[in-house]
Parts: sequence; C-alpha cells; structure tokens
Amino acid sequence: RVELNAIKDAEARHRRLVELNVIEQCINLFKTGVVQRHRIDTYADPVLPFSTPRIHPCVYDPKDGLLKELKIDFKSYLNEFRDIYDLYHLTDDVKEQLRTQKIKPDDVLVRPAGTSS
Repeated sequence: RVELNAIKDAEARHRRLVELNVIEQCINLFKTGVVQRHRIDTYADPVLPFSTPRIHPCVYDPKDGLLKELKIDFKSYLNEFRDIYDLYHLTDDVKEQLRTQKIKPDDVLVRPAGTSS
C-alpha cells in the first residue's frame, strides 16, 4: 500500500497494481501442492536442467499491445515468505540426497501429523 500511495500518477499506480496482482497470482501457483510436488519431482530428475513448471509473471498492456515479462526473483521472494506460504523447502543436504537418489521426492513431501499439505 505504501508503494502504491507513493505513485502520484493514477495510470502508473494502476499499472503497478496490476503487476503486483500478477506477482501474487504467481505466488499462489507456487503454493499449490501439485506445483510443489512436480517441482520436487523434476528437481530430482538428472535429465532435466531445471525444475518445472517454470512460472513466468507477464502483463499484457492493451495500450501498446505488448506482453511484458516482469523481472522477479522468485527464489528470494519465496524464501522471504516461505513460512507464511507454508512452502516445502529443500535444504542443501536434501538436494544432494535427491540428486544421488538416496531419497525419493515423495520422502521430501511427507509432513508431520496435524499439518496441512
């Protein structure tokens, strides 16, 4: 809210609000169990160069007809709010165990009794 109130131009403030909404919706996608599970599954796959699905925040501007990809560092954003969003977290030790196939992706996704998935 502070960021938006600091923008005096109404159109610029509206554009920034749209960008913030797109970022939040991308975070909502990261929060879903199916996306988290698939990202861990594909992280453990030695054939793939990165975890999938990859989520890209984009905004279409009807004024100029361009699709703009927002430059967001989701890794730092998600790390900052991991506890709030209740996201799975892969420690370096767990990453190594997944790479060397000492554990399976399903082993990472097990949560203690009484917690949500």
